This record gives sequence, C-alpha cells and structure tokens, in this order.
Amino acid sequence: MQKAIIFDLDGVIIDSEPIHFKASRKALEDFGIKITLADYLQFGVSMGKLFFYDKISEKYKVRLDKEAVFRRKNEYFRKMIGEVRLRSGISALLGKTFHKFSLAICSSGARVNLNLSLKKFELEKYFEVIVSGDEVERVKPYPDIYLKAISELGRKRKECIAIEDSRPGVISAKKAGIACLAIPNRFTAAQDFSSADWVFKNMKMLSDNLLNII
Repeated sequence: MQKAIIFDLDGVIIDSEPIHFKASRKALEDFGIKITLADYLQFGVSMGKLFFYDKISEKYKVRLDKEAVFRRKNEYFRKMIGEVRLRSGISALLGKTFHKFSLAICSSGARVNLNLSLKKFELEKYFEVIVSGDEVERVKPYPDIYLKAISELGRKRKECIAIEDSRPGVISAKKAGIACLAIPNRFTAAQDFSSADWVFKNMKMLSDNLLNII
C-alpha cells in the first residue's frame, strides 16, 4: 500500500509565523496589551488557538475575552495573507512526493486560514486529506488531529510519517504513534526536538533523505 506523508502547514509549507505574530500583536493592541516577540516565541507558536491568550492574560494580569481576541487576530491574518510566503524548498518537495505517496495536512489553525493559504499558492491539488484545528476537540500537542488524518487516509500508523516544525507538533505525531521528521524554523529553532525521529536544518536536507527514511 502507498505510504502517507502528513505535513504541518504553518512553518513547514508556508512561512507564516511572522504574520501570525503580527496579527496577534495587532489584535492584542486593540484590547490594550502590547506584547513582545519573546512573548510569542514562548507561548504563541503551535500551542492552540487560546493557549497564547491564556498566558498573556496571566502575564499582563488582565481579563481578556479570548475568543474575541482570537477572532480579531484571524481577521488581521486574513488581511495580511498577501505577506505569507512558501517555505523555501517546499514546492520541490511536494513535486517530488506527490506521485509517490499519499499527502495530507494536519494543522491546528483555523480552516478558513488554511483554505486561504492553500488557495493562494494553488496547493489543494497535492493533498488527499486536510484536517484543521476546527475539526477536532483537542489540537496539538494532543494526538487527535493526526489520528483523524490517519483514519481518513485509510492507513496504518506504520505507513505514515509526519513533517513538523515545532515541539508541540512533534509530540502530537508521536502520541498518535507515527514517525516524525522535524524541520525547525527561526520561530521554533530554540524548542526541544529530542522526541523527533529525525531533525533537519533545511528543506533540501530533508528532501535528500526522505526517500531513504520512508
């Protein structure tokens, strides 16, 4: 049976973390809070939609309507979608794997943002299964999102491999019982990737080794 590669979206396929940070910062400014990049790096990368705002509420000792802030952040993100870029080397990797493997996306992000990003770069054609954070009860680092994708792909866990850029993403994949490649970016480079099966510095290194791994 054809094996499956399950990609994270933000930070793996698209270089979107800088835009998520800008959108979060602008949304929180509307609610009277000025955050730093250090705040976002510590609490805001791949930790689920409301975790960041919980931590900001605690740090700055304010009561936030977290759902309202999250909605505002997504509004800003969608306005900034033109600033999002593909991660270097991902187009070549997708072209290399598209006809050899089943491809899927597991993203903790909102489905509307996911769809906008895929449409912007005309990437929908590559993926058999797409699962967003809106479709599971618990997002990464819980395994729910990967378990759903594995089920929809109709694959056994040993037939799947994940590609992630963050520690929560790696933990999610490993808790789901599948192997995981990590490819950190500048927003996640300081995280602990010791639970990943392989860690690569860039997309070319990952691409050069992928066929031997899977």
